Amino acid sequence: MLKKAVADTKAEFDRVNARSFEYDSLKHEAEADKKLYEELITKNPEAGINSGFQSNMVRIADNARPSWKPVFPNIPLNVGLAILFSAIVAVGAAILRDTLDNTIRDSEQVSRIAKAK
Repeated sequence: MLKKAVADTKAEFDRVNARSFEYDSLKHEAEADKKLYEELITKNPEAGINSGFQSNMVRIADNARPSWKPVFPNIPLNVGLAILFSAIVAVGAAILRDTLDNTIRDSEQVSRIAKAK
């Protein structure tokens, strides 16, 4: 009889525990739904206010007119810059080539190299 009472108590505890878990799950879901509902209630008046601000009060002041000459590219400036930069690169290349050239040009250079060693 005592075993049966303990088994019944355990079974009742398991049912209560299962219902408690289900209750907690439903409670969290209800709280989430309530929070969503409250957000919707606060957003609805805001949406009405924002829609009131979006009116078609835009007017065209002046019609667009194209320029007489193109703004970009500025061909004379581009040609001048190209000539300037190419001259700088050419002078730099000539100096670099002369610096790196180690050929013997005259007999004095041979005597200087021989004395140095």
